[in-house]
Order: sequence, then C-alpha cells, then structure tokens
Amino acid sequence: MPTILRVDDLPLYGGTLCLHLVNTVEWRAQPAHALDVLYMPDDLAHWTRHVGLADAAEEAVQHAAVRAHPVMAERELAAATALREAIHDAVRALVDGGTPAPSALDTIRASYAEALAAANLAPDTEGAIRPVFDPSDLRLARHSAAASAIALLGDAGLHPRLRRCDGWDCGWLFLDTSRGGRQRWC
Repeated sequence: MPTILRVDDLPLYGGTLCLHLVNTVEWRAQPAHALDVLYMPDDLAHWTRHVGLADAAEEAVQHAAVRAHPVMAERELAAATALREAIHDAVRALVDGGTPAPSALDTIRASYAEALAAANLAPDTEGAIRPVFDPSDLRLARHSAAASAIALLGDAGLHPRLRRCDGWDCGWLFLDTSRGGRQRWC
C-alpha cells in the first residue's frame, strides 16, 4: 500500500463501513511506522464525505461545528479513534480464530447505545428498518461505524470472510466479498 496522507486518498477496501474506519491507520502491522489519517477533528468530517455518509454541504456544517466547538470536536475524535481500535481488536480476534475481548465489545456497545439514542429509525431502500443519523452531527462517523460494527459482529455468517491484508506490514482488515474468498489486497 502506498502511504496515504489525506482522507480523500484513502482506498475503501474494508468491504463494510466499520472496517473502512479501522483502515484509517496505515501500516498497522508495523507500529513504529503506523500512520493515522484521522489526526485532526476535521478529518472525521472529510471521512464521512469520503465514505458517502455526508455530502459536501453536510461536511461543511461539520467543519463549522469543529471550529465552533473545538473541545467537543477533540473529544469526538478521541471517541471515534477509541471505537476504531475496539473494532480493530474485535475483528482481529475473529480473523485470528479467537474471541473478541470484553473490553473491545464494551466500547463498541457503548458507542452503539449512544448512536441509537441519537438516531431515527427509518426504512432503507430495501424496506429494512435501520438507524439513520444526522449527517451534520459531529458524531456521524462514530455512530455510523458503531452500527456497522454491530451488524458485522452480529452476523456469524460473515465472520469466516473476515481477512487481514497479506501485504508486508499492512495490517488492514476487510470483509472478503469475492467469489471463493480469495481477496488478499496488497
């Protein structure tokens, strides 16, 4: 993988939203060289547009909220990155054939509970009822990723399709959606 310095250049190889968030850390398998593309609160707003959760106008509202409430924005960045790491740890445990640690699951559960409290429930295009989050909310990235993580972790049929990139020191996680389960990325 090439080094990504901007959220807008980040490939979306996760196969599901929560793994797109996990993969905002590059070279995770080599901690001394790991690069986090979510290093400023504005990066969360960029990420929500990049993954299709928000459009440009909604992203601009998020940027304005970051400037108006910098302390809250810093706390949200910390909460989103804590959730990201919990999702990483839970999925990594499944990829390695283990069981996720209770601490990782507790972090995901707490974020999901907060997300549901802020959500509206509405039918999606296929008629399934899903939580819908305000796209101008600073918590959009975290709330959406928590819902995605609960959906992924709650579907045991998907667990065998979870993979870690085979590339040297990459460490990205993804849901293999290929026929025959042969995706490897790097």
